[in-house]
Amino acid sequence: MGGAPEGQAEIQLKRGVCCMATRTGESDSMKRYILVILLTASAIAQTHIKAGTVEVTETTTLSPSGNAALKQFTADNTIYVSVSGNDSNDGLSWGTAKATLAGALAALPRPGVVGWIKFGAGTWTFNNLALPAAASNLESIRITGINAFRSAPNGGPAEGTIFSNTSTSNPTIIVGAGTAGVTIEGIYFSSSTLNATTPHIFDNAGATGSNAQNAFINDYFQGGGYGIQISAPGSGSNFENYILSSQFSLQLTDCVHITSLNQGSASQITIRDSRCQLFGANGFYLTNASGVLIDNNEVTSNAASTGNDLFINAGGGAATTISNNELESLPASNAATHAMNLNGNSFSIFNNSIFNTTAGISCTCNNSTIGTNNFGNGGSATGYDVTLNAGSTANVVMPQAGAYPSGYFKDNSTNFTNKAFSDNGSGEDIMSFILAGTIGTRSNCSTNTASPAACGTAPVGTVEVPTTTTTYTVNTKAVTANSRIIIEPVTDTAGVGGTCNAPASPFTAYQSARSPGVSFTFTLPSTAGSTCWTYLIIN
Repeated sequence: MGGAPEGQAEIQLKRGVCCMATRTGESDSMKRYILVILLTASAIAQTHIKAGTVEVTETTTLSPSGNAALKQFTADNTIYVSVSGNDSNDGLSWGTAKATLAGALAALPRPGVVGWIKFGAGTWTFNNLALPAAASNLESIRITGINAFRSAPNGGPAEGTIFSNTSTSNPTIIVGAGTAGVTIEGIYFSSSTLNATTPHIFDNAGATGSNAQNAFINDYFQGGGYGIQISAPGSGSNFENYILSSQFSLQLTDCVHITSLNQGSASQITIRDSRCQLFGANGFYLTNASGVLIDNNEVTSNAASTGNDLFINAGGGAATTISNNELESLPASNAATHAMNLNGNSFSIFNNSIFNTTAGISCTCNNSTIGTNNFGNGGSATGYDVTLNAGSTANVVMPQAGAYPSGYFKDNSTNFTNKAFSDNGSGEDIMSFILAGTIGTRSNCSTNTASPAACGTAPVGTVEVPTTTTTYTVNTKAVTANSRIIIEPVTDTAGVGGTCNAPASPFTAYQSARSPGVSFTFTLPSTAGSTCWTYLIIN
């Protein structure tokens, strides 16, 4: 037992065993020190732990539940599973490995510990296997496999841990209501039979309103309806799910499908460093989501996809961040309807790269910031980089890098609280430079009525003024206290439907009054016959 510094005792720790330690340098005839290790809430020798030795410094009282060191994965907490194993074995080593996941779950250690199930290489076929709930008294469960497929994601593993599902409507693994602390890492999930609405992993852990903190890391999903489906955390759940460094391929529907997240709960979804390719509907699909981080993923739809690379409906509550992702369809297919289709509040979107989708970012959103993103090849003839849809308010849109065919920005909201900022650092609500084939306005007004003309919120329009009229009012909410209003005569009747005579000399009219948010009035020469005038309001 030698090797410890002078004056220190070197011991070996074993659960529930009383150990003897000899002070270094003393003979057997000299005084021995006895140290009793009790893994209960009683007096024990609190130690500094390093390299398998214990340096006794003082005596204190510990509770195992409060001692992080007692929660670490150790040999006593680990069950091994091998294709050459047998469920009658104890599962405590590769030589005595279990044969099945069910056998390993049954052999997990006693209450209050972390159960770790290690799989070797090989294929296991099963479905509808439910992981134990929190009532089993396990603190958490970790299932790991040999992750050889990561180097060849499209061809499958030459060697690795494969979970195969041959059913049509049963998930491979169910993380049931009340189950918490599940980690599944390094497993290849495969199926050629699952239907379009059945996942490989179905996580319903938060349905009872309990804590649900689960992670899926370095896994691979091929075939089946969804790769991972997460559903229905109850109100008040502390719901944290992490999907990290995983790959999804050839999903019939969505790579990740998350539904019914309660906006009032402390829900947090993180999808990071993952790859979703050749899906049939949506890459990542989330509803009622809050507290979401989607970062540094690669999403590629197949040529037949009619969904979106990323779809979030009714996002709200905590902020949702979408950053550093590559979103695309197969080259030149323009298959996915949008790279992002977003509906909700408090989005922060920046530094994403978007290629070959029909349109870029479609947002029915409020209080959101769409920072600079990178747009490459693709886009339909009507595709914009960014579109704000009707009902969008108080959003900020920064200039984008690159442009889809129709241009960088389209605002269909008819709401003046949305801002498109310049990039000159001034913070002004302006575009410092515009280069476009056509410039459109939210609405145009064409009317041939007596004053006042009803033009709604139109910032531009043409009005027909009755004969001999010398003042005319246009009702439009586009007028502000500082608007610049340009008025020009026209004789073209297109869109007006009346008669547009040349005005009497002088041919000019001038804006003579305004009521911000209501109307402006202009004065014109009296003319025998109706005249037509086009106005443009610049704010």
